[in-house]
Amino acid sequence: MQMTGMRWPLVAAAVLVGLGAAAGLPRAQTAYKIEPDDEIKIEVWEKPELTRASTVLSDGTVTLPLIGEVRVAGSTPSELEEELARKFSLYDRQITAVSIAVTAYNSKSIFVLGEVAKPGKYARWPMPTLWDLLREAGGPTESAYLGGVQVIRKGATGERNITTVDLNQIWGRGVPTNLPELEPDDTVI
Repeated sequence: MQMTGMRWPLVAAAVLVGLGAAAGLPRAQTAYKIEPDDEIKIEVWEKPELTRASTVLSDGTVTLPLIGEVRVAGSTPSELEEELARKFSLYDRQITAVSIAVTAYNSKSIFVLGEVAKPGKYARWPMPTLWDLLREAGGPTESAYLGGVQVIRKGATGERNITTVDLNQIWGRGVPTNLPELEPDDTVI
């Protein structure tokens, strides 16, 4: 079925919204480990003046008042809460609890280019499905060619691996299950 004129973006947007809502597909989930470039908020409950928003440096550390440089990369937020509460309590016994929130998953960025309403960098966790990512990017534009959506990934040796997906084939057939899984640093065109 071929769509022309203004109907195509409306139909495509409606399908993306509907499929995204229905896409409660189970995905492998593990506790998130903080990585360089992520943004975190460190809240010291008993001492609000020590609360900080920090970006994890490329060496995996942040610098905090009282305790100095701390390696945070590789830790889950709950592991880091315990470690920082222990370290802060060495300097001030009134500090018994620290709360960690990841406010930006910058280490988990995917780039969306081409004919979507809002091309750009998208940082999310858990990694979105291809449907969710296209929906977040505002859906395809009127001139988008959905028969050749590309997922570009850098291989271990630096080569580019390109997977081409024909989204036209699956319109109206329910939630697709055979779409490629997205990974950090992928580019979708």
